[in-house]
Amino acid sequence: MSLLKKLALLAVVVLPAACAAPPPVRLPDMTFTDRPRFLLDVAQIQVVDQYQPTFRLPNIEHQAPVPPAKAVERWARDRLVPVGSSGNAVVTIKDARVIESSLRVTPGVQGVFTKEQAARYDAFVDVSIEIKPTNINMPEGSASARAERSRTVAEGISPNELDRVLYELVEGLMRDLDVQLDTNVQRFLAPYIKGSR
Repeated sequence: MSLLKKLALLAVVVLPAACAAPPPVRLPDMTFTDRPRFLLDVAQIQVVDQYQPTFRLPNIEHQAPVPPAKAVERWARDRLVPVGSSGNAVVTIKDARVIESSLRVTPGVQGVFTKEQAARYDAFVDVSIEIKPTNINMPEGSASARAERSRTVAEGISPNELDRVLYELVEGLMRDLDVQLDTNVQRFLAPYIKGSR
């Protein structure tokens, strides 16, 4: 086989490999097990997701590696523990959006040589926790919190880089929500807290 044919064959083998998409980025599980758990005097904890994603732009929460609604479900599982014999706590997800907005970039030749922020992602979450006791001597209790965060990304961001941005956006959103819920659960659901661990 001639050298020319060998080089052509090598190009055919190498080119598809060079054009192949990089493997998906591996991101850690988003958990809250590093935070103390509230032991609640209820028999069960229920998560109700009232937020209905549209699956249409500008909403892109379903494209996030961990959608906000799933992160809230994990928060409830990691941080709230039922230790009572009756009653239930209902964690309601009222909002769990991630919105994509295009940003204006410099047009023309000047824009070709300028790398600018091309999109903004806004994440929102709104959660309430309500306890309706079966014991008439116990008061009803509720605590709520909401949070929002934003990130911008530059032109030409890769799918893997965008996944990481969305993961970090939701992670930061949940950190903010966790701080608020931690305070409000201790303040407004105190009669139902039997300890923490």
